[in-house]
Amino acid sequence: MKKKIASAVLDNKGRIQRDLLDWFRLNKRDLPWRKGRNPYRVWVSEIMLQQTTVTTVIDYYRRWLAALPTILSLANCPESKVLKLWEGLGYYSRARNLLKAAGQIVSNHGGRFPEPFEDVLALPGIGRYTAGAICSIALGQRVPLVDGNVARVFARWTALEEDIKKPATLKHLWEFAQDILPRANCGDWNEALMELGALVCTPTLPKCGICPVRANCAAFARKLTVTIPLTTKTVLVKREEFAVVIRCGNKVYLEKIDTGTKFKGFWRFPVMDKDQIGPAKQITQIPYTFTKYKINLTFLEPTPPKDETPRQPLPRSNWHLTPTRKLPHLPMPIAHRKFVGLMEKQTETLKR
Repeated sequence: MKKKIASAVLDNKGRIQRDLLDWFRLNKRDLPWRKGRNPYRVWVSEIMLQQTTVTTVIDYYRRWLAALPTILSLANCPESKVLKLWEGLGYYSRARNLLKAAGQIVSNHGGRFPEPFEDVLALPGIGRYTAGAICSIALGQRVPLVDGNVARVFARWTALEEDIKKPATLKHLWEFAQDILPRANCGDWNEALMELGALVCTPTLPKCGICPVRANCAAFARKLTVTIPLTTKTVLVKREEFAVVIRCGNKVYLEKIDTGTKFKGFWRFPVMDKDQIGPAKQITQIPYTFTKYKINLTFLEPTPPKDETPRQPLPRSNWHLTPTRKLPHLPMPIAHRKFVGLMEKQTETLKR
């Protein structure tokens, strides 16, 4: 970070703070987690918002709070129900960590969300950013935060021509976040920064004409808002997957995922190498993206040749013959959930 530019911004931090907070009070979105400052509600919203858009999260958040309104209700909830409530949001370790952390809050803090920053940071699934959000927004503490939106805002304010994902760059951004933090209203300030990044200082084509702090933005002054911030682009790796659909009347074989950290506890149609399935007809293909992979998932139904004994993949120990009526209630990866939706549509069509 160029110290002279950063210092110039900090010299005007009083005006920046006033202008941004005034803008936020007039323009902030009416979001369900902003009604009250309950740390549990802020915590759930912040975990949901990681890697997910606000528009997507709103319905998930409302369903979650309706089913699990308190820390105690979450701590006592079966993992399968937690995963079902989270289904479609991805990054399922976030949901498991919510459940694990709720248990620790009940065991170690009497069911009350802890207030000391270090105690919040020690909870499973809570990093420096999330702890900063909870402690400033819900608990009124003077702590900074830096997420993707805030990093982009700070990079443009200071004309930072470095990759904002690099650890050394992030270190400077966190230092800047501490330096520009106001003495009071830190929760509003942190929310205002995130709101500015979401609504105005967007990744592409930022709306500088309506930005309340453009007078103190070095990237705007130097016409660098399109090229800043610098980020490393992820190149997706293409991959093929195959799932076998074995029907037995009103039942179908599913496998329960018992290993790994991403989808453990979920149900899906058995995923196999294509040559293990044998003769089969293609039902449909469903593309999806998972971490660094762009995956094309093909659903196949075994079709042995005529006049031959039917040959299907032998069920394995983690395969379960499951009534189709139960499928809507089981947690499933989103691509497999989409296939269940197709099955339901086909069934409705046949009934007509």
